[in-house]
Amino acid sequence: MRRRDWGPAALDEHLTRQFLAARRADGYAALRSARALAPLLGHLRGLGVAPPPRMPVLQTPADRLAMRFGEYLARERGLAGDSIRSYTGVARRFLAGAAHG
Repeated sequence: MRRRDWGPAALDEHLTRQFLAARRADGYAALRSARALAPLLGHLRGLGVAPPPRMPVLQTPADRLAMRFGEYLARERGLAGDSIRSYTGVARRFLAGAAHG
């Protein structure tokens, strides 16, 4: 980032994926996944210096339902982000199968 004169505002999902791929390719043992960078990105976003994560564009009613399910899990059940991603992933697979079945 320094070589290209980029600041924290350039830390979007695309740049983060590029960074992680380069770390893995160079054989680093740490900071090789999005999960590993989550605390740092969360801190920078909390300070307002890094952009918020982009929300995926919802394409189908099943996508909207899975998103609402994730919101319910966070709000009503108090689940952590990793748990919500896991449950909504299962819900998306279920809904995809139900649509074709």
